[in-house]
Amino acid sequence: MEAVGALSRALMSGRLCDLDEGGIELLVRHWWDRRRQADQAEHDVAEGEDANLVADLDYEIARLGSGCEASNGVQSVVDRILVDAGAATVRFKGPIRPTVAYPAVERHSAIYRDLCALVARGMRAELLAARNRYRPADGFTADPVFELRPGGFVGARRGVSGRSIRDLFLAFQAEKKSLSAVRDVDKRYGFVLRMVGEVLDVGRAASSLERTDLIAIMAFMQRLPSNAEKKFSGRSLSEVASLAEAQGAKLLAPNSVRKYMQALLAVIRWGEQNKWGLDVNVTKLIGKREARVQRRSFRSDELRVLFEALVPLASARPDRFWIPALGLLSGARLNEICQLHVEDVVQVGDVWCLNLSLFDENGARADDKRLKNEASERYVPIHPQAIASGFLRYVADQPRAGRLFTCLTPGPDGRYSHNVSKWFGRWLDGLGLTQPSLVFHSFRHGFRNACRLVPGITDEAMDALGGWAADNEGTKYGDRRMIPVLERAVRHMKFDGFELPVVA
Repeated sequence: MEAVGALSRALMSGRLCDLDEGGIELLVRHWWDRRRQADQAEHDVAEGEDANLVADLDYEIARLGSGCEASNGVQSVVDRILVDAGAATVRFKGPIRPTVAYPAVERHSAIYRDLCALVARGMRAELLAARNRYRPADGFTADPVFELRPGGFVGARRGVSGRSIRDLFLAFQAEKKSLSAVRDVDKRYGFVLRMVGEVLDVGRAASSLERTDLIAIMAFMQRLPSNAEKKFSGRSLSEVASLAEAQGAKLLAPNSVRKYMQALLAVIRWGEQNKWGLDVNVTKLIGKREARVQRRSFRSDELRVLFEALVPLASARPDRFWIPALGLLSGARLNEICQLHVEDVVQVGDVWCLNLSLFDENGARADDKRLKNEASERYVPIHPQAIASGFLRYVADQPRAGRLFTCLTPGPDGRYSHNVSKWFGRWLDGLGLTQPSLVFHSFRHGFRNACRLVPGITDEAMDALGGWAADNEGTKYGDRRMIPVLERAVRHMKFDGFELPVVA
């Protein structure tokens, strides 16, 4: 069966993160069946010994109480389950070797902890039932997941509480990937689920989520250091938070916490809309984004320093000259420029433009493009300074079918701007332009300022050039017939006396 095959592949590779709910339950079901078959014989207890037996049971039950999934005894059982199911084992060198095979799996992963918690629950259910057999208690209820008979494993999630928190995330991720070309869905939402799993039991019903749960999750996020997975690899996030506190490590920035909480709330809202039974009050749970730095535009002297240093790169790495040049002269966002195709440099009438669109010249959606919003899709006439500097010559030298800057590769977030942004920041620092207010987005600020100084330009035309237009008259400027109006505005746009240098 496919489920068995997927389970085998995950165990052999050691990647427990590839296991889904069905894989976990398949492992536990086999373990529970074997355990119940080996425990069918009734054991008589001599008179007077039942009190000692009950005391022993009480001790074991308490030991399997809070934090039971972390106990060495439970982990030994889980390790044996994994090895018996086919997990690769660790080979130890030297004379001292463990008597129990040690599976080569991600022991700090949320999946391993879920498996431990489920096995511990089965062990505890068995002990509670045994205690009740020798000392019946009023109101005793057998665990509905682990029935005390062979084949009595019902299923940890659907058997008890319906669709789980984990199910909710997986369903959300599956739909999001099917409806968009975003590449980092699993990475982003998988990490959010991992954080949620450090605070809550992700096997519980998604419909049981409450506002207090979300507040607890946000409080946990605020304890995490920046780049937690890189700095403390191989550890649970709870361990990472404790280490960060002990070492005084730099914590996640408020805006990073806000970003992760926005992702969590997106999952919650999706669950509400798709009838998962969620009803969570998220009002004012996260505030507005807090600006930590006030960005500004580049001054003319700073532009001269920057582009004089970039000119020598124009031959070997033309992207490193033309991307900043287009940022300055078109006001386009960094990723809008980095994802351009050669065919996006178009001539409308006698006006050369950048066609900032998600679609190719045949009207097909380009899988490697994304825009911030609907207003971002626009034509921007190419500034005369870019043409004089040699931009159209560069474009003519590129193969028509392909991307404009072929040396760029997408980053972990799927954006071609990811690595460019890091390089540009380092480049500015190397030139002594170290003020945090200066970033690539500073070109966009400068473009807006240059727009305002154009005589007679309307607010609608200015918004259309920068992709700032909302539901107003600015939307009509996205029409190709309005390009001459926009071209006149761009032609009169000046940048405080700065002229883009000519490159060969």
